[in-house]
Amino acid sequence: MAVLSNIAPIFLDAILGGLVPWLLIAAGGDPVAARQASLELLASYATETEQELALAGEIACHSFAALDALARSVNPDLSLNQVLRLRGSANSSQRSQNQCHRRLDRLRRERLDFVEEAQAEQPEVAALEPAAPVADFGLSRPQRRAVERAVVKAQRKIAERDRVKAMRAARAMPSRQVGSDRVAA
Repeated sequence: MAVLSNIAPIFLDAILGGLVPWLLIAAGGDPVAARQASLELLASYATETEQELALAGEIACHSFAALDALARSVNPDLSLNQVLRLRGSANSSQRSQNQCHRRLDRLRRERLDFVEEAQAEQPEVAALEPAAPVADFGLSRPQRRAVERAVVKAQRKIAERDRVKAMRAARAMPSRQVGSDRVAA
């Protein structure tokens, strides 16, 4: 679960609280197995921020809700109205899942684009890469790795902070476009 290591445990538990119930039946009622399966499912989305993890959790929950509604709709004892409602619910869950997928993809693209731009614009961040200077202090290998991980984590925080600042600045700037059908007074 190294992929989810940068997510706050309390936030991860909140996401798992919504996902584990969907997997309890498949896990034979074992909450530990359902939690482990949920963790593996979330890790498969390779999220790096809490917002991305929340979207991954929503995607999984919508998927399970759609499957559940479709499975229930084949019950021969249901009226036509109930079957149609269940299938409509499945369709709605599928649309919500697709919307979450698009938002997750957009967030990832924005994050990756921003990191690439930040690396291109700020060579001093690239200079923070741990190399020979870490070994010069006589640190053991685990200590060097800990320092390297701390540097990478700091770089990610800087990049995320700068990305958020850039997004806020872009939202704060008013649009100055005047429509072609409007006359500026």
